[in-house]
Amino acid sequence: MIKLLSALAIALSVTLLGAQSAEPSPKPMVVHMKDFAFDPSSLTVQAGQTVTFENDDDVTHNVTADAFKSGDVDGGKSWKYTFSKAGTYNYVCTYHPGMNGTITVTGTQ
Repeated sequence: MIKLLSALAIALSVTLLGAQSAEPSPKPMVVHMKDFAFDPSSLTVQAGQTVTFENDDDVTHNVTADAFKSGDVDGGKSWKYTFSKAGTYNYVCTYHPGMNGTITVTGTQ
């Protein structure tokens, strides 16, 4: 009986230690395209994180920066981009002047 309890205690300790040392999953990052604006208009993420751009409008938008181009994102659709390098990324919708945003990427992948 003591051996069984000891084995269970060791297994539980290993399980708990493994759970504590596991890195938490990064929070999903979403930028909404709504009312001809990006919301939020600025966002900070870690290198390696993916940002989803969701078009909540009924018109087509795009997400365009020096480092990436989404192409057309129709109403109700989304586009994802994984930021692998630290830096500041300014982006716009080329169809709608004044529709712009910034993503700051920290850390390294």
